[in-house]
Amino acid sequence: MSNVLNQKQGVYTATLNVLGDAGISFDDNQPGGLKAVMTKELRAKIIAVVTQGLVANEIDMSAEARQVYSTPEKMKGYVGGLVTNWFNKDTRFNEGQKHVTKNPGSRVGSGDDQLKALKVLRASKEGDFEATTIIDAAIKARQEEIGQGKKVELTEEMLSFIPASLRASLKI
Repeated sequence: MSNVLNQKQGVYTATLNVLGDAGISFDDNQPGGLKAVMTKELRAKIIAVVTQGLVANEIDMSAEARQVYSTPEKMKGYVGGLVTNWFNKDTRFNEGQKHVTKNPGSRVGSGDDQLKALKVLRASKEGDFEATTIIDAAIKARQEEIGQGKKVELTEEMLSFIPASLRASLKI
């Protein structure tokens, strides 16, 4: 098992192989980065190659994660996110630039009905400066309320990604 690639290297290798098979030359840190050459079709092929690598144990994945993503549908969703993650974070794909999240924390309250209603109300009052200012303040207050009241709990699924030795030492 010494030839098992970590996930970052697995995505990188699969990407270079798929691009090469398509006749596309790609060099680390090239101008325009990966975005200049990537298509939906190429991305789909890369996801398929990475999935094959994970299934064949050529790319590292914990036993616990293998159990969680045991169906083809779950594995496809996982690998799609994995590939996107490394396309963003691997500087070799991005002209040597570190990825910066565009809207950190932008999902706060995305499932909150009150916040959704406030946003719809705000949209209906577009052009009314006084009303939108009041509604914006209410939206901000609700986002802060949600963010501070948020309790994070470890689920069994989350725990499955923590190495057994660490769980044992922490008695969880």
